[in-house]
Amino acid sequence: MHIAVLMACYNRVALTTRFLEQLDEVRNSLNCAITTFLLDDGSQDGTSEAVAARFPDVILVQGNGSLFWNGGMCAAYQKAKQIGTFDAYLLANDDVDLFVGKAIDFFRRYDSYRLADRHVCLVGETISAASREVTYGGFNRGSRWKATEFRRSHVPGAEIDFPCETFNANFVLIPGRGFEQVGGLDPNYKHGFGDLDLGLALGAIGYKSMVYKEPIGVCEKGPSLSDRLSVLSRRKRAAALFTGPHGLGPYAHFLKKNSPRVGIPIFLMQSIVKRLVKTIAAPKDPSSVGKQGAN
Repeated sequence: MHIAVLMACYNRVALTTRFLEQLDEVRNSLNCAITTFLLDDGSQDGTSEAVAARFPDVILVQGNGSLFWNGGMCAAYQKAKQIGTFDAYLLANDDVDLFVGKAIDFFRRYDSYRLADRHVCLVGETISAASREVTYGGFNRGSRWKATEFRRSHVPGAEIDFPCETFNANFVLIPGRGFEQVGGLDPNYKHGFGDLDLGLALGAIGYKSMVYKEPIGVCEKGPSLSDRLSVLSRRKRAAALFTGPHGLGPYAHFLKKNSPRVGIPIFLMQSIVKRLVKTIAAPKDPSSVGKQGAN
């Protein structure tokens, strides 16, 4: 089995190199080939130089600082396509601190699905180090009439893997044929929505998503998008909410693909009103929100 790892990073050299070290530990315990494609979206902290020196097998792709997560992952996939096709794709974030033993078993579990000819995307849950609560993983839709509302798919103390409809792509293994059939992540998204949309697209062509029974690592949640935008000036907030990577365009595209057409005008109007309310609110003190995430 040949796995392509797709990653996007920005100014997190310590986290990026830690994750690559852990991934090497996992690979050394598996009977498979792993090729990593890392998109560095214009980091200024020496990420590319550190990766090139310490992990010469990693294929680096350079961005210009404007790709964000989904755009960066699409660029990494385009590079992978130049190499050829793969048996599976691991979509991963560099801020996941792996439980290496669990990650090894995660790959073996995925291989058991593959050998049984089951079209399964295997999702790795992550938890908070402090609260031990799930931070990223699988989701189920509440209703097609609430197109962007999802509830966590989680089974406390699970002894077997459990199903979900879609997922966060912090650590997920996807069959190569399915990923290539849907064309990878949709490039119409800039930052968010891409992974949720991908899970739904894979489900629509017959691929089942399963959450691995145990957490595979730690990944802390940063401030919410609403909190991060609340500290910006009204002008910057309006740009972000209506034309930026979190703007109305990606939201409208998600609705078009994943909700009943009759409801789209209603959803759009509701979103516009919410965005206007957030835009006109007085900016918050940045110290009340905490450190903002990068890219």
